[in-house]
Amino acid sequence: MRKNIFEMYHDNGDSAGFWVVRKSWGRTVARVVKVFGKESGPIPGVPPYHGYAEGRATKNWNFGVVMDVFWGRRDYERCLLSCPGTYGYRQLDDSEVNKIIDYLKINKIMC
Repeated sequence: MRKNIFEMYHDNGDSAGFWVVRKSWGRTVARVVKVFGKESGPIPGVPPYHGYAEGRATKNWNFGVVMDVFWGRRDYERCLLSCPGTYGYRQLDDSEVNKIIDYLKINKIMC
């Protein structure tokens, strides 16, 4: 079943830190860092979008979804996800995440 980022956050024990990909991203992966300014705990609003559409235009880092985006090369960027309510994401399983983390450590992209 497809889920948006807010639903994944809830399924992850109301916690960020999970990894996602999106088909249109190519080799890019992202780690969700915060949702509505929180690393953990319940988020306000009504599922499945939690009121995201109302605040989207503000570009407020404490309102949206903050991610570390790894571009498939030797760098990454912290950014605000433009469309966390879409169902185009797939959450990575533990084996996929472990491979990514090993690659990032070997290439000294993160510790």
